[in-house]
Amino acid sequence: MHLKQHQKSDITFIKNSFKSAKKNYGAVIDNIGVGIAIISPNMEILDLNKQMKEWYPKINIKKRPFCYKAFNKPPREEICTYCPTYKSLEDGKVHEAITNTPMGNKIINFRIVSSAIEDSAGNIIAAIEMVEDITDRIKAENAHRESEEKFRAVTESSPDAHVTIDSKGNISLFNHSFLELFGYSASEISGKPVITIIPDKTKKNHMKGMETFGSGSNVRGKTTLATGLKKDGTEFPCELSLSSWNLGKKIYFTSIIRDLTERKQSEDAIKKSEKQLQDIINHLPDATFAIDCKGKIILWNKALEDMTGANAENMIGKNNYEYTIPFYGVRKPILIDLIFKDDDELLKSHYFNIKRDNKSIMAETILSDFHGKDIFLWGKASPLYDENKKMVGAIESIRDITDMKKIDVELHEYRENLEKQVEDRTQELAKTNEKLKNVICKHESTEIELAKLVMELKRSNKELEQFAYVASHDLQEPLRMVSSFTQLLERQYKDKLDENAYEYIKYAVDGAKRMQKLINDLLAYSRVTTKGDNFTEINAEEVVEQALFDLEIVIKENDAEIIVDPLPKIYADRSQMIQLFQNLIGNAIKYRSDDVPHIHISAQKGEEEWIFQVSDNGIGIDSEYYDRIFQIFQRLHEMHVYSGTGVGLAICKKIIERHGGRIWLDSEVGKGSTFYLSIPEVK
Repeated sequence: MHLKQHQKSDITFIKNSFKSAKKNYGAVIDNIGVGIAIISPNMEILDLNKQMKEWYPKINIKKRPFCYKAFNKPPREEICTYCPTYKSLEDGKVHEAITNTPMGNKIINFRIVSSAIEDSAGNIIAAIEMVEDITDRIKAENAHRESEEKFRAVTESSPDAHVTIDSKGNISLFNHSFLELFGYSASEISGKPVITIIPDKTKKNHMKGMETFGSGSNVRGKTTLATGLKKDGTEFPCELSLSSWNLGKKIYFTSIIRDLTERKQSEDAIKKSEKQLQDIINHLPDATFAIDCKGKIILWNKALEDMTGANAENMIGKNNYEYTIPFYGVRKPILIDLIFKDDDELLKSHYFNIKRDNKSIMAETILSDFHGKDIFLWGKASPLYDENKKMVGAIESIRDITDMKKIDVELHEYRENLEKQVEDRTQELAKTNEKLKNVICKHESTEIELAKLVMELKRSNKELEQFAYVASHDLQEPLRMVSSFTQLLERQYKDKLDENAYEYIKYAVDGAKRMQKLINDLLAYSRVTTKGDNFTEINAEEVVEQALFDLEIVIKENDAEIIVDPLPKIYADRSQMIQLFQNLIGNAIKYRSDDVPHIHISAQKGEEEWIFQVSDNGIGIDSEYYDRIFQIFQRLHEMHVYSGTGVGLAICKKIIERHGGRIWLDSEVGKGSTFYLSIPEVK
């Protein structure tokens, strides 16, 4: 059976939140008369209240046992088929079940009400169980049901309590259900005033009602909520359906009475579960608030209080864009309002880096002069649905990303500076090589000039090797320092940093790693001409076979299907040919469509050359980018969509040119691409 996996930080947060709730409301949580358990998505017990520990004293929650083992005797090896908690973890809804649980030498009936706990992104991270011992109630219900079935078989009477009152307010007729509900025998209640079954606190209102009905007004099916009084003094909520009728000149009133005790208990249990969930949301690190479909604020968490200075007590229940005043000082629509009414003009004029995920909207904005400074905010707004999938409101989480933006700017400036150095050095090398070509053309027959050219070429290659050393060592050293000191900061100050700081550190380390990958790819690009092997006769089929072996893991992960036709022998640098085909096949898998990747490798004989083809059924490339993709550092997609540095195809072009060939492509967006490689025929 599949179980969802969640980060350890989610589990720790849930446990800490429950411990905090117990610390603040321990007396309530441990004495409410029901058991409470917090269950992880792996069905592990994270925490128990006092009642649960009394029922299960041998459970050690530090070991995080599985609930289906710890709560059953003998322990189960699989999740219970009726388990409402597993269902809530699967669909996020409230589920209920009644169990027959062996305890000692008796069977206990537990009523379990489970609901899911979600994080700010709507991901289910745990579930809360409310467990109630209803053994006595079950026994009473079974006894009542048996008696009722016998009664219906004889009298075909209604299961609801029926009572008829005369104009003097005395009980004249009733059924057996009435007797059972109020606990009287027929002789005890017959002829007694109806106020016998009415609590003192509502008798005055009842007498006024009787006076109104006694005036002669006809009543037909008037339904109202009331409180009943049993013989033993127990008060209970009930629903009355009243009707009046006449017999001769006398007026009578008949009432159908329904006991609402269980429904009230279910409603109270759900409210308690919702309160627990609201307490957990209140401790989320992201500033979060929610509104209903009329714009009324229904949630305002602690993080939002800290960010804005506006207390939840003053905000909840207000509408008319009141939630925007702590941010902007005025009332106006913001991101959360776009959940109810799409406004593309508002979205694009006030937000940037806009993304949509199903019904959710994510975007960034700049808030000017917020508590004396300009800040960057990231927000995510999503709809809220009830159990019938009807939208009942919207929720928005807000995060201050000002520090993260500063790190992004610094990394961007560092990359631009590096790219400028590479560009300048590449231009210098290109000019030197051009001069060498001109000298070779002019002085081809002169031995002295040829020697000079050789020396110049050696010097140029040495400079290129020195540049490669700079790229591999000197330029990487600052990146290593950034990564090392950032990780050192995390270790030495781990107890003083909040979750936002850890996220910023992660961004810095990831940025340094991406820059290091860029430098390594640049180094590989420069070595195509400086570190290449001698050309020998090689079998192209063996080359492709080695490239496929190197890509074995990614091929299996993507279920890629690769067909390789018979390939010829060529005169080439074997290691560079492996790199060439590895880059092209890897790209075909990376830029796949939703279909299973299909890759076809073949070769055809041309005029004194072999033309290889690598075809795929991927996302394709627009014709306007045919030349651009072979240029170094050129990318057609954002980093978060497809990873990479934009060097792979530039390396392929340089390898082909070193072999005296050409590389080009033919592609159609949405249908796939075919790359063509020309390699001179073996002589």
